[in-house]
Amino acid sequence: MLFNKVSFALTALLSSTVVMMSGCATSLSSTTSNTQQQSQNALLVYGGPILTMQGMQPSYVDAMLIQDGKIRYTGTLSEAEKPAPQAKRLNLNNKTVIPGIIDAHSHLNSVGMQQTVANLYPPPDGKVVSIATLIQEMKAWAKQNPTFV
Repeated sequence: MLFNKVSFALTALLSSTVVMMSGCATSLSSTTSNTQQQSQNALLVYGGPILTMQGMQPSYVDAMLIQDGKIRYTGTLSEAEKPAPQAKRLNLNNKTVIPGIIDAHSHLNSVGMQQTVANLYPPPDGKVVSIATLIQEMKAWAKQNPTFV
């Protein structure tokens, strides 16, 4: 099934967001009582590397089955197809799915900066809660660093 650009973007976002939960994925039985219903609520992602991060090492699988908004299976394409043979399909065309909801940025430059300038941040990073405490912190810093200015 072809997806328009919006559907593809939303599907890709959903897939990359929920793939972080792949460590919680369970093995699926190939027999179902309501295969058609399960297939209607399912998305089969395949056709590119799917990074699952099982444990501390990168782990790649060939396919991921999402049903009712939850990752139900990660592994081989043939096994992912069994529980929901009529699932919508998303071919990654060699694009990679990675775990989502990861805030991997840092402010390392702030660590060094804190030693060279007055800390004028509000709590919890600093003490400034008003104009009066701002002035107080500036005076205290200037007293401790008289040659800076």
